[in-house]
Amino acid sequence: MGVAGVVAGASVTTWVARAGWGVALGAGMITLLLWGALASPLALKRGIAAGIAAAIERSAPGQAVLRELFDRMLAVDDASVMGQRGGGAVRTVENLPLRDAEQALKRAVGELLDVPLEGEGTRGGLRRRMRDALVERIEALTLTGLREADTGGAGVDLMKVRNQVGAGLDARLAVGALEAAAHFTRLIVIGALIGSVAIALLIERAA
Repeated sequence: MGVAGVVAGASVTTWVARAGWGVALGAGMITLLLWGALASPLALKRGIAAGIAAAIERSAPGQAVLRELFDRMLAVDDASVMGQRGGGAVRTVENLPLRDAEQALKRAVGELLDVPLEGEGTRGGLRRRMRDALVERIEALTLTGLREADTGGAGVDLMKVRNQVGAGLDARLAVGALEAAAHFTRLIVIGALIGSVAIALLIERAA
C-alpha cells in the first residue's frame, strides 16, 4: 500500500498540475493521506487472517467441529459403528436418503450453534462469531459432499462423506482465511483508486 499510495499521489499531483503546483501538491498530499488511512486497517486485517490461518493449522478446530456435527447426525459413536458394521442401524447410515441426510445436518448445525461458549463481553462475542462462522463453513462443505455422494438417488454413506470432507479440512479452512484477506485487500485498493480519482476530479473542478 505504501508504494501504491506514493504512485497514486504522484499521479494525482501530475493530473491536477495545470491548476497550479500548490493545488496539485495539496491534492497529492490528500491522496497520500487517504492511502495511509486505509493501510492500517488493511495491515490489521491481513495480520488477523494470517494468525487465524496459523491457529487453524495448529489446533485443527475444523476436525473437531466436523466430528461433533457427524456425531450428532449419526447418533452413534465410532466404536459402535466399527462393532455394528453391517447391522440394521448402520445400513441406514450407509444408505440414508439425501433429504434425510440434509435434515440431519441442519438439525445438528442448529444444536451445535445453540451450545453456549464461556466468556463474556468482546472476547466472548468474538469467540461465538468465529465458532458460528466455522460451523457454517463446514455445513456448506458437508452439504456439497452429501449431494455429490448421492449418485443415482441411492442414498449417501455418512461415514464416507465425513471422511471425504475431513480430508485436508483445516488446510482448506486456513487457505480460505487467507483468500478472504486477499479479497478484502483488493476491495480496499479499488476503493482507494476510486477515491484518488474523485479527489483529482473535485480539486480540478474547484480550481
